[in-house]
Amino acid sequence: MKHYLMAIIVLWTSSYINAGTAPVQEPIDREVIAKIRDEGLNRSQALETFTHFTEVIGPRLTATPAYKTAAEWTRDRLKEWGLENPRLEAWEFGRGWTLEKFTVEMVEPRYMPLIGYPEAWSPSTAGELVAALIFLSD
Repeated sequence: MKHYLMAIIVLWTSSYINAGTAPVQEPIDREVIAKIRDEGLNRSQALETFTHFTEVIGPRLTATPAYKTAAEWTRDRLKEWGLENPRLEAWEFGRGWTLEKFTVEMVEPRYMPLIGYPEAWSPSTAGELVAALIFLSD
């Protein structure tokens, strides 16, 4: 009995709250949807754009030469695609960072190349470093 009473109260309350506020659906413009679908299926630039960013330009940290290259390439493509006045906006970030070379090798008791990566924006060393092994664990 309690469940039936609760269901009636919920239905009555919800119909009272929604009275006069019936949802209005915007009309569907099928012509626009067809144009968007045709553009995406027949003239999409998504794969070419993705490939250029990932394989030609590559990783691009903020304030690096690769970032500038990617921004300029994007601006030029937007202009080609007909956008009016695409431009780059200046903003201050700080110093940039580019990885030119990084090597980690074990030299004693025998030689072995190791895999490692420097942290972004870490400073350069004053040349080769030789140090004792440190093991870090979780």
